[in-house]
Amino acid sequence: MSSSVALGGSRRDASARALARARRLAETAGGRPLEAAVIAGLVVLAFGLRWRVLGAPFWIDEGISVGIASHPLSDIPGLLRQDGSPPLFYLLLHWWMALFGSTESATHAFTAAAAILAVPAAWWGARPFGRSAGLASAAMLAVLPFVGLYADETRMYSLMLLLTLLATGAFLRAFVLRRRPYVAVFAALLAAVLYTHAWGAFYAASAGVAWLGLLAWGPDRRRLAIDGALAFGGALVLFAPWLPTLAYQTAHTGAPWSHRTSTRSLTHALQRLLGGQKPEIALLLVAGAGLAEIMRRGPAAPRRAALAVVFVTACTLCTAWAWSHFNTPAWALRYLVTVLAPLVIVTGAGLGRIPILGAATLAVVALLAWHGKPSARTLEHKSNVSVVARTLAPELPRGTMVFSVQPEQVPNLRYYLPPGLRYLTPLGPVRDPGVMDWRDALKRLRAARVEHVLLRTVRHMRPEQRLLLVQPLFSHPDAPWTVLIRQISRRWTRSLRQSGLVLTVRMVHPLRGSSRSTVAAILFERTTHAPAARHARHRA
Repeated sequence: MSSSVALGGSRRDASARALARARRLAETAGGRPLEAAVIAGLVVLAFGLRWRVLGAPFWIDEGISVGIASHPLSDIPGLLRQDGSPPLFYLLLHWWMALFGSTESATHAFTAAAAILAVPAAWWGARPFGRSAGLASAAMLAVLPFVGLYADETRMYSLMLLLTLLATGAFLRAFVLRRRPYVAVFAALLAAVLYTHAWGAFYAASAGVAWLGLLAWGPDRRRLAIDGALAFGGALVLFAPWLPTLAYQTAHTGAPWSHRTSTRSLTHALQRLLGGQKPEIALLLVAGAGLAEIMRRGPAAPRRAALAVVFVTACTLCTAWAWSHFNTPAWALRYLVTVLAPLVIVTGAGLGRIPILGAATLAVVALLAWHGKPSARTLEHKSNVSVVARTLAPELPRGTMVFSVQPEQVPNLRYYLPPGLRYLTPLGPVRDPGVMDWRDALKRLRAARVEHVLLRTVRHMRPEQRLLLVQPLFSHPDAPWTVLIRQISRRWTRSLRQSGLVLTVRMVHPLRGSSRSTVAAILFERTTHAPAARHARHRA
């Protein structure tokens, strides 16, 4: 009889478990259409925000992107030894341009598409924390001004954001949820991150340490150790062909235009990412409360996942800061997209834990602090080079010499100025105006002399041949490169005017500064007589 009672009880328990499972499946299935509809709506919203100003003119870095990607595919890896970047973005842009052209609208569509795809990628990355977490992360990506600032820019930042979001989601599935197929997915995505931007190395190192932390925490350490070795080892194998080029780039290129980081750079980083101090405080307070709730009451897997993503976010940021503070400066606001990806996922996890308050906080921040940012004017006026080129193009016959005081401006000038011009910088004649040669650039710039570069070139010009001098207008140069460029601009322009070799034809000076890059231009003409001071030496 007792066995019959036990059997009946076990059957009732099994039925109860089956009924509970059926209810959960029904609730999940019932929520899926609504969740899909919300994600679709957020993608449409992101499309409207990111597709606004595709035709905005290029600034310096975009001219470099198009210049490099315009070369034959087989030449691009070799050219990047001069530039210092990994190749994936340029290879993809090359194929994109082959299909759609190299206009501003065509190339901006590529990066805008990556920014729009980042919305469902953020949902997928945060989905291990629950439905509300995925929706919160997707909503953040759809309206965050920082994403909009670089969505319509022909650079690798939107692609880097997309890949890092996917890599973080794969990391959680492979090492926290323990879904083995994602080990290979994470290896491929991590390699793609490394092939997209140099800060991928900081993310990879942080993810590796997070994996070691999960390994120490357990459970099933042996299997987790094998999976991690396969994932990170696989990523290393995939990235290995680029390691010799990376070693050369590390030794000979860099970011001399970047400043050495300070404590302020670190403490204000999240504020810059989240659109200001008030949004930062609101989002981090509410998300922090949600994460505390996960740590206090959540199951083991979400706790491990939350700690891992928090660590990856903080470690990536701090490692990049330390590298730029104690080693070679490599810090720029736009590089923080690498930090933004895990930050959005863990913020979404916290907001999703207290869904009503989290959704309300996100809505208030979006309406009061993020609405209308970045403005269309900011995005459309990144640089005035296109305006200068359009103004002076009718007065620049073939053979005109273009002297750009800022060497990296040449690819953008070449894009907008008429064909058939020659280019010169303080580093000397430019053989390939589509590429900026950053190899030991600061050392070469310090050795440049006006007599050996600019005045010698002008002396060999024909009478009445024209020279266009393009000067950058920096607001507050704070890096060795920009400080030296401004000094050269002032001294060399003065030396040229005093040489008696040229006459001023026209000057173009902007009424207001652009958001990224502002230039002024002076059009000169070679004099028809030999000046008395022709053989005088001018030093700068």
